[in-house]
Amino acid sequence: MNSSRFGLHKQDLIDVLEKHVFNSGGLVIATDTTQAQTANDVYYFIGGKLYKLAATDGLGEPDGTITDGYYNVFVQAVDSDGNVSIEMGTEAEALADVIFPVTPADEAVIGFIIVYTDGSNFVGGTTALTGGDVTVVYVNATAPMRFSVPEASSAIDSD
Repeated sequence: MNSSRFGLHKQDLIDVLEKHVFNSGGLVIATDTTQAQTANDVYYFIGGKLYKLAATDGLGEPDGTITDGYYNVFVQAVDSDGNVSIEMGTEAEALADVIFPVTPADEAVIGFIIVYTDGSNFVGGTTALTGGDVTVVYVNATAPMRFSVPEASSAIDSD
């Protein structure tokens, strides 16, 4: 399959289809305002098996700092044991230039949070995900998502 035009190769497509979430987790701010939560149970598929992550108040604190005036993302993913990981992308002054973190091979993406700071740095685990100098958008996975390192080569994969 030649899908290099879209930056995907055969294995990338297989990986995406083998690890995905079936419904929106309803990502929203948690009771602890430094965290996000899933308002809904999440049903997800990894390696041919169906799993469920119960609605969770507090998926964990994002780790890292976003510079004032910059955008970044925090991607939430879940593994077959129900463990949630939160990976930070690479910040940028323009939203379109943010680089998503690599999705762990054995996890399905629940969604991600876009954070923009205007007035002070965002410090994960300290800065609230609401109000003040922070604008936050919660994006739920509604289709299989996988983020990988862009390839430097423009060679066409003809697999």
